[in-house]
Amino acid sequence: MRTDVVHVARELKFQRLAAELRAEIRSGVWPTGAKLPTEQELARTHEVSLTTVRRAVDELVGEGLVIRRQGAGTFVVEHASAVRGEAALVGVIVPDTTLYYPRVLEGIEETLTGAGARLLLACSRYEPTEEEAALRRMLDSGVDGLLVVPTLIGRGDPAAVVGRLTALPVPVVLMERGLDDGDDPSEHVRTDHEAGGHLAVRHLAALGHTRLALLTRSGNPTAAPVTRGFTAAVAALGLGAAEPFAAPQSEWNPRVADEHVRRITGDGVTAVVCFGDREATFVASAA
Repeated sequence: MRTDVVHVARELKFQRLAAELRAEIRSGVWPTGAKLPTEQELARTHEVSLTTVRRAVDELVGEGLVIRRQGAGTFVVEHASAVRGEAALVGVIVPDTTLYYPRVLEGIEETLTGAGARLLLACSRYEPTEEEAALRRMLDSGVDGLLVVPTLIGRGDPAAVVGRLTALPVPVVLMERGLDDGDDPSEHVRTDHEAGGHLAVRHLAALGHTRLALLTRSGNPTAAPVTRGFTAAVAALGLGAAEPFAAPQSEWNPRVADEHVRRITGDGVTAVVCFGDREATFVASAA
């Protein structure tokens, strides 16, 4: 009987603590993005055990009021505006608004509109300083979440960039970016570029081509997976391939394209997989 009484008391303690924290969040004591005190601090302040604190926080996590970020702490994710019935605000940062990004943005806007949410857009132009400034503006504006295409190429420590983004006080989803090596703590959605490279080779093989070439732009996060897919498909299908060529976008020009089209056609190549769009235009003109 005593065991039952103790069990009920513990249940009431964690429920009472959860109710107190829930009320503080809804009243704005802990606004959107605010970091809650550590579990140890909550235990001391409320004079309860760590187990009680963890169960209370677990309840709030389950309700979607807070989120735990490994190594960073527990943060409030429900915006006060949501309590007042206002539309949620989602920040979107892309490096460009041309090429395929207009269709990406169209999909984002359609989904947010359907969910009754608003969009706040910024373009970083592949500049880390502009990206950081946009992040600060959006956090200051009280966004409830972020969709970001971060600039990782040319950054000294891409893992640190991803780590900082995942530690922000609002939910963050990376688009078209992530870490290829080591643990990736981010939530992200990426095109399967490796599968794209593989499918391109299979398409050319189905057209009867048996010797291919790969010409790419280097220093880009997409080039590596495209190359892996190309190489794997050539090997799997028993095709021949010329020596691949890769150069930074700044070094690609019509003269370079002419040189490599002459080189690969002299090597018996009849079809090319080329990345990206600008480089492919040069190659098509040279061919």
